[in-house]
Amino acid sequence: MTSPSGQAPEADLPQRVSTLELFFDLVFVFTITQLTSYLARDVTLAAAGIALLMAVVAAARAVEGRAGHDTVEA
Repeated sequence: MTSPSGQAPEADLPQRVSTLELFFDLVFVFTITQLTSYLARDVTLAAAGIALLMAVVAAARAVEGRAGHDTVEA
């Protein structure tokens, strides 16, 4: 669908991923692999609690980073 000016509405335009967002995704994946490795080396309830806490912090940072990135105009 086109607007009266003949251009596609902004919602129909493809979204591009920034290099910064790709970098943060890579850091998040690296963090998850490190947590998995840590938990595989030390399979105890205490280690699971520490890994869970670190995973929650990493996920919160990822969500916070995405929320801040979404508000930036390109």
